[in-house]
Amino acid sequence: MMLKVLALALLATCAVAETTVAFDDLTTDAPVEVITAYNISIQHLQSTTSSVRFKWSTSIPDWMSVQNFEITATRLDSDSKSVISYPPVPKYKNFFEAEDLVKDAKWEICVTTHLLNGTSSANPEEVEVPTCFLSKTIPYIRADSLYWMFIVLGYIVLMIIIGYVSHRCAVARKEKEEAEALAAEEDDEDKKQN
Repeated sequence: MMLKVLALALLATCAVAETTVAFDDLTTDAPVEVITAYNISIQHLQSTTSSVRFKWSTSIPDWMSVQNFEITATRLDSDSKSVISYPPVPKYKNFFEAEDLVKDAKWEICVTTHLLNGTSSANPEEVEVPTCFLSKTIPYIRADSLYWMFIVLGYIVLMIIIGYVSHRCAVARKEKEEAEALAAEEDDEDKKQN
């Protein structure tokens, strides 16, 4: 019996596992072969600076039932592998938002499905099927946002410089025109006096 549980747990570490398990048939001595296939697929929905939202779907044999889901998040790009464990998720939910994550970090998020083998009602076996995926939280300021910010700031500074130069040119032109007009008036006065 323990060998069956170990075989199921070992093969369940993949997202899709297929194995042949022999169960004792109560009516005959010949073993009955049952092929199990666990298909737990995870879909990433959204990443923010401090959380990752995802959903999953399960495809399990009819003779097994889901007890709950256990969610863990492991930081991968750090010297110390910090692991965040969340409270068990009820079996009727198929989405989760892993919160309290560090910004701009790589995470391995695992959904462990706790299954109950319903072949023996007196002594049901519990099977854990972990399925993981890689995700990343986003930084507060992304590099492409910085590029555009510097382009916009450069444009604003350029417009200020062009405006200042245009203003100085206009002031210089006006001063020149006023000086020419004053000089012309003085010449006219000189001619009138002569």
